[in-house]
Amino acid sequence: MKIVENIDLAPYNSFGVSVKAARYAEVTSAEDAAELFARPEVTEQGWMALGDGCNVLFTKDYDGTIVRVADYAIDIESEDSESVTIRVGGGVEWDDMVEWCVEHNLWGVENLSLIPGEVGASAVQNIGAYGQELADTFVSADVYDTTTHSFKTLVKSEMGFAYRRSLLN
Repeated sequence: MKIVENIDLAPYNSFGVSVKAARYAEVTSAEDAAELFARPEVTEQGWMALGDGCNVLFTKDYDGTIVRVADYAIDIESEDSESVTIRVGGGVEWDDMVEWCVEHNLWGVENLSLIPGEVGASAVQNIGAYGQELADTFVSADVYDTTTHSFKTLVKSEMGFAYRRSLLN
């Protein structure tokens, strides 16, 4: 895990606004997440998840911890004659994942091309375009519950997907 104090957030938001965060943490694993959220300065001073910064406009310094998922893996988890399930790290750019699927002749998400943001945020809003939404192909998400300090796997039926909504909103 990488933690940097008093960091300029200009490179981490699409507007390039130069504000400071008290801390910036990149987590690359479940163990990193557990370690980060065990730190009192994170739980007491607040935290904010930040993907590629395309939907954020910083207007002042942030006194808490900016948390970024730095898991960029895409792997085939299982496949049979009718379907393929892939595991995608939360830090993967959504459009990069769509491109990867197309390059591997895996169809089902191609209508969701060019949507900004990272895979980790896609389930929060149930992203969609051209008559398709994430819920159409979603299987599960591995999440860390910061209140119970435990890991969970949420399956599609638990997500409460609706138009631009999910359990994670």
